[in-house]
Amino acid sequence: MSLKSYSSKCIKKYLMAYNMKLKHSYETDKNAETTGDLYIKLDVENVKIGHLHYSIDESANLHIDMIRVNRRNKPSIPIKITKILLLYLLSKHTDDVQTATLTALPSNDQTKIGNEFCLICFYQQLGFDPIAYDSKKMVDKCVRKIKKIDPDYDKRSDMCILCECQKNDIIFTKIDLRYLRVDMKALLPNLIKLLDIAYNDINESC
Repeated sequence: MSLKSYSSKCIKKYLMAYNMKLKHSYETDKNAETTGDLYIKLDVENVKIGHLHYSIDESANLHIDMIRVNRRNKPSIPIKITKILLLYLLSKHTDDVQTATLTALPSNDQTKIGNEFCLICFYQQLGFDPIAYDSKKMVDKCVRKIKKIDPDYDKRSDMCILCECQKNDIIFTKIDLRYLRVDMKALLPNLIKLLDIAYNDINESC
């Protein structure tokens, strides 16, 4: 599916069925760089439950500076709302984007303090992979320790394995994770493939 297949009208219609509204504002400067904000609000309570701030540079790279999602709802809601924000963003900037990047910082998501690798795992589930970040030794150590607890442990993506260890207080690194900063990148075909799954639900509402 190409980026042009995503319909912003469908996405808005889908959100309306759940009493949600999407607000999008952006501007392009003289250097052809675009900056913008996306919000999803609960229409009834006027509560902001999702916010994405981004920029698109002259090299056609979409950089996501911040993703914040209200986690007072079910655990599955944050990733679903984040995917909707990304879908809408891609639908509006079809011809402007070749790659997408972001930086995983604990300060961007206070709920992940103490579970820093879970934030990176969250982004990996969205189609982003760490750039020049070697986790192999940590992953190997983590898997060995997890298998002592759960011999049938099913190997997942690197950062989600480390997230699992961190949640279970398994020590696998001497790094001070409070300052963990990981740059991540997604190639558009990979990102689109993952977002297609989210779009299937939305498309049914049109």
